[in-house]
Amino acid sequence: MEKYFELLSIYGRKLVLAIILYVLGKYIIKFLLKMLKKTLKKAKFDESLKSFLDSFLSLAFNFILIIIVVSTLGVETSSLVALLGAAGLAVGLALQGSLSNFASGVLILLFRPFNVGDFIEAEGFSGTVKDIQIFSTHIDTIDNKRIIIPNSILSNGIIINYTKNKERQLDLIFSIAYEANIDKAKYIIKQVLEQNNYILKDKNILIGILKHSASSIDIRTRAWVKTEKYWDVYYYLMEKIKIEFDRNGIEIPYQKIDINLKK
Repeated sequence: MEKYFELLSIYGRKLVLAIILYVLGKYIIKFLLKMLKKTLKKAKFDESLKSFLDSFLSLAFNFILIIIVVSTLGVETSSLVALLGAAGLAVGLALQGSLSNFASGVLILLFRPFNVGDFIEAEGFSGTVKDIQIFSTHIDTIDNKRIIIPNSILSNGIIINYTKNKERQLDLIFSIAYEANIDKAKYIIKQVLEQNNYILKDKNILIGILKHSASSIDIRTRAWVKTEKYWDVYYYLMEKIKIEFDRNGIEIPYQKIDINLKK
């Protein structure tokens, strides 16, 4: 009985020490990661690498902490490493998807199909890239929903990066009635475009008839803008050209159905 209490006392102290080390270790890890974030921010470190490095170091530090805590309980480090190696192999086989996500995360950082802050579309979702972590990429949609996509899907899938290039082309279609003056409509569109300061004047502006639809003539308009101004200019033109058409008597057609009644 006395020997039992002695063993309980020894292992009890080790357990208490292990708990203290774990709590202290978690605090130190949190402090180190916080300091790292501040340092990287001051150094203007790449945002994409920053989030990936943060999640990777968090995982690595916690792994080291577990080894220290377990060794404090009396488990030999060599045996622990061998055990973790075997367990890691088993877990690795079971979690091939996670390892694939990690490798894909590295590839994303190497080849840079997108960076943190880019507006992308992938897997039917579109939004701004907020984080590139070791297993997944986080995207915030326009209506502020957080979408988490595994890195392997992004690495192997089709991605549309709307902000990769500094300039984008507006491709707009304006429909006018068959009775409307085509030259006048084209002139109005051209005037509105040329008066807008965000339309790039060193790029060609294209205004031409796209097709003769069932109830309208469709005029295609193409012009270039800075990527960050794309939607501002888009909404402005859609409204402004409608206003100018109305002021100048250019009719915008609507679908008509003729019904003939026979007696």
